[in-house]
Amino acid sequence: MTPAPAGSRLRGAAWLLVPAAAAFLVYANTLDARFVYDDQAQIVRNPWVQELRYFPKIVSEPVWAYRTSQPTNYYRPFQMGLYNLMWAAADGQPWLFHAVNVLLHVLNTIALALLVRRLSRDGALAFGAALLFAVHPLTTEAVAWIACLPELGYASMVLLGLWLHVSSWDAEGAGRRVRIALAAAALAVGLLSKEPAVALVVLVVVLELWVRAGATAAPLVPTFDRIRRAGLAVLPYAAVTAGYLLLRMAVVGGMAPRVRGQLGPMDAVLNAPSLFLGYVGKMLLPVGLLAHHVFDPIRSAASPAFLLGLAGLAAIAVVLYLLARHARELLPAAGLVAVPLLPVMYVPALGANAFAERYAYLPTAGMAWLVAAGIVWAVGRSGVTSRRLVAAAVAGALALPAAALTVRRNLDWQTDRTLGRSILETEPRADKGYELLSLWHSMREEPEQALAVVEQGLAALPDDDGLRADAVRLRYELGRLT
Repeated sequence: MTPAPAGSRLRGAAWLLVPAAAAFLVYANTLDARFVYDDQAQIVRNPWVQELRYFPKIVSEPVWAYRTSQPTNYYRPFQMGLYNLMWAAADGQPWLFHAVNVLLHVLNTIALALLVRRLSRDGALAFGAALLFAVHPLTTEAVAWIACLPELGYASMVLLGLWLHVSSWDAEGAGRRVRIALAAAALAVGLLSKEPAVALVVLVVVLELWVRAGATAAPLVPTFDRIRRAGLAVLPYAAVTAGYLLLRMAVVGGMAPRVRGQLGPMDAVLNAPSLFLGYVGKMLLPVGLLAHHVFDPIRSAASPAFLLGLAGLAAIAVVLYLLARHARELLPAAGLVAVPLLPVMYVPALGANAFAERYAYLPTAGMAWLVAAGIVWAVGRSGVTSRRLVAAAVAGALALPAAALTVRRNLDWQTDRTLGRSILETEPRADKGYELLSLWHSMREEPEQALAVVEQGLAALPDDDGLRADAVRLRYELGRLT
């Protein structure tokens, strides 16, 4: 067979190369940003990150073990180990940390395109899904903020693991076993990045029961034989998950042993519908984005917000049912939206950070997939010629304003000053905005300005213990207290 000309091969790969390039270009202006927010505690003031001899401790200890022996929910050996290596490689400069975040986002875009193309055999759909994900403004926090490396890391491994698993369907013998082993290894790395990587196990079950060849035309309720085959397929991933749970319990004492604030299980039930609906809304219409959302918990089942959340969940359930009946190949996309968000619905373990945009990073990939599928379907129904070209053009038209907004939002993450100001411009009740601005002035040895910011915060939030403590400390430094 005569090889295709280089030019045609390039055009044929546009469904993959264009989204990958877009993922890099929209985040290129983060490469000169500084360490901000939690980067200070996790990296700049963390001796375990700054010396290679501490690398073994990073694997065997929780994230905050370098400064406290108190219980913690955080075991992130992938994150802290990579920080340790990057600090040594870049001599403590932030550019490499940002470059790794951008690179992971590019790789995630590629992995999503490969997965969608493999399942749909449709380059236009793969192009649209990957492009919309690459430039989506809701991914800004995860990519522009160094501390969100766990989100990027676990998302990479879930998408890669799913693609490897689906690729194993066409392989036999050693080739199939190698792909399954690599997918299981991806899951292990993903779990060492962040716990929601367990979503891969659930999504493999979805793929085996309803998407694998023959399953899309089978009855919606799976037969015993399909359940048995799905159980065998998921066994390697279940074994990896069990091993991770044993390791985590040995290091931190469980999955989430620490409860933050005064919220309990009933608060989780009351707030979960509204929170989930909020994430879905931001994915579909990324407006009102903010680095620190103030969480006002719902306290009553009679609250309009709770009832609206229930109505939203009911509507989503109807959509899932329709997908299961008429478009099962999109169930993995819906799974990517829903499954990674389930752990962050438990508000007692999250406290004030109950709604955070970084949690929606991987779910945004699933939503981009669903939106792109809707575009392809609508264009196909319209009867236009060059269906794939028109669908790609529509996705590109949606991507342009999204990309512009993402590039603009990246500037908020340049320094603690720009981040604090961007928060307070939108939400003056966000104590984190005052803390970041005060910290920025303190780092520049400007205690008068730092105190002015804290006092401004106390005027808006008179009962905030953190701001009151900062005020006392700064007044003492300035000689106004003994």
